[in-house]
Amino acid sequence: MSTQIKRSNAGITVAPIEEDSPFFRPPATDAQIEAVEKKYGYAMPEELAKWYRQYHAIEVTPRGYRYRYNPLDLKVIELGLDLDDHMITDPRDRFRYTYLLDETAKGLNFFDSNWRRADYLTEGHFEIGASSLGTVIMDFRPGETHGWVYHLILHGAEDIVDQGMEVPLAFVAKSFDAFLDGLFDLDAEIQERVKTL
Repeated sequence: MSTQIKRSNAGITVAPIEEDSPFFRPPATDAQIEAVEKKYGYAMPEELAKWYRQYHAIEVTPRGYRYRYNPLDLKVIELGLDLDDHMITDPRDRFRYTYLLDETAKGLNFFDSNWRRADYLTEGHFEIGASSLGTVIMDFRPGETHGWVYHLILHGAEDIVDQGMEVPLAFVAKSFDAFLDGLFDLDAEIQERVKTL
């Protein structure tokens, strides 16, 4: 059984991928991290590189997080509930795992994922992990937003690209550690708050 390596403020378990999983990898080497940086021309944010060096890939449970869906009006969408605490249909998002820094696991590796998302992402933004409704994106560009985490909703993204528009990213956190700290038990929170409706 995996050793728990971090808990968010809400008691979320973050652990290495199990050793008996086909997606288990030993801690990433500097050479693997440098291969990502060389291929894409950007330095990997240090907090993310630290996690890769320690655990390579992680999986998270129960996997809930919040994000600002529309940064222009700063509306905060709480997954599972609208702003008036009413249930809304299938709005859940669950962070599941970070991608592997090798090219042997199609659909679960960093290179394959970013090849598939290239049309959706702004230069310097990379998909670092998966959720049920979209993907977890990190800004690798130098400057103030280096290391910031975003969410990209895949549903409808192709139509947006076809119309010549940029697919919007929803802000999540200013660092990978802050992102992990913001995870919460989605199911438990929904059930508790539904009792008050």
